[in-house]
Amino acid sequence: MDLHANAALSWSGRRELARRVVDEGWTLTAAAEAAGVSVRCARKWVGRYRAGDRQLHDRSSAPRRVANRTPAERVAVIVKLRHLRMTAAEIAETLSMPLSTVSAVLTSRLAYAEVLPDERATTAAGFLRRALAFFARYGIRVERVLTDNGSAYVSTIHAITCRTLGIRHLRTRPRRPQTNGKAERFIRTLLTGWASGAIYRSSIERTTALDGWLWHYNHRRRHSALSHQAPISRTNLLGSYS
Repeated sequence: MDLHANAALSWSGRRELARRVVDEGWTLTAAAEAAGVSVRCARKWVGRYRAGDRQLHDRSSAPRRVANRTPAERVAVIVKLRHLRMTAAEIAETLSMPLSTVSAVLTSRLAYAEVLPDERATTAAGFLRRALAFFARYGIRVERVLTDNGSAYVSTIHAITCRTLGIRHLRTRPRRPQTNGKAERFIRTLLTGWASGAIYRSSIERTTALDGWLWHYNHRRRHSALSHQAPISRTNLLGSYS
């Protein structure tokens, strides 16, 4: 479900609010009060409903246009130079570009996910080992891992696992999911495309479908942030991204 974590209304609640105003003639004030939201919030959903957005999904907060987006041709050159084992700093110097821009282009969005039975520390540690092995197959060396502050991630077991694997563990700030924005966006895509993207006869069937969806996401799904290329196109088969 692609629903904002802090949303005041569910999809059905938004539709009911808008329907009361548009179809039943309620005032905005009355409909907002009945739904437990502000008049401003009610006006937004009614406006979208009238405009034809009957799904009433949350919209991305990303800007539609980015004035300083790196041209696709320059992105392709950066990737080719990286395949020649040049470091980000060397590429930046060669192309007379800021190091921060080159580093952003070289970020790999390859995804790995599993359906697990619980959130225990031992389970999280096992997942971390398997995830690192997955990325290693694509020439990606993991140096740092960023997690939330769940009990599994603040445990001694997880700390020992990270130390054994030689990776640095960072945690997000409490109540600040935007700190790990890419992961949050991937989770929304995962829930929409896989969990809610088809009708499954059972949980087992849904779990079985995960591997196929991940393969499509990594090998076929085009990303605007990657110049409309699939994540697999950014894997490093010669050197080692980190």
